[in-house]
Amino acid sequence: MQAQGAVRIETPAEPRSPKPWYKRWWVWVIAVVVIAGISNALTGGGVEAPKNPAVSSLETPAPTQSEETPEGTNTTVFEERFDQVCSAVTAKYQSTGSVSCQDAGTWQANHGRNPQVFPHEYRDINVDFDGQIAYEIKVVADPTAAIEHFRGEYTCTNIYGGSGSCVVGEASPDMMFSVILYEQQDDAEANRLTDSLRQVLESIS
Repeated sequence: MQAQGAVRIETPAEPRSPKPWYKRWWVWVIAVVVIAGISNALTGGGVEAPKNPAVSSLETPAPTQSEETPEGTNTTVFEERFDQVCSAVTAKYQSTGSVSCQDAGTWQANHGRNPQVFPHEYRDINVDFDGQIAYEIKVVADPTAAIEHFRGEYTCTNIYGGSGSCVVGEASPDMMFSVILYEQQDDAEANRLTDSLRQVLESIS
């Protein structure tokens, strides 16, 4: 009788359960793409396109009237004009009189102290003949705005209260002048000197 050997019974291995869905790689790729899309939509997609395509976002808006600074060209033209008149008057009268041309800061200082009395920019050229006769030439920066003011303010009554002779006149739209005889009342001589000075001033282009 043949002995029976022990029977080996093998238990089959349990089948592996599949990975949970949230551990799969493609789930995370999709999640990242979706989150990036939502974030992009919420932030407006980065730089917003200009609402008016014709206007570039790089353009600087034109300044308003209150932001604009005074035009340098007008100041330059005025300075050149004043220098031209100063040079012509100096060349004509430096051999017989003392000529002084007002510096640029004088009106600024006067205007700062009393803008009601000095509202419009100007500069003076003075010629003194031994304290007996004086010429003053007033060059106005903006005659369009200021000439009526100077016509009213720049008069013999306002600038000279002596007993001599005084003449005030205009040589050009931007230039007024005065001739004063301190020591004598001689209107004929004052008018002769006025005609001579006017010719000098009117010859300045």
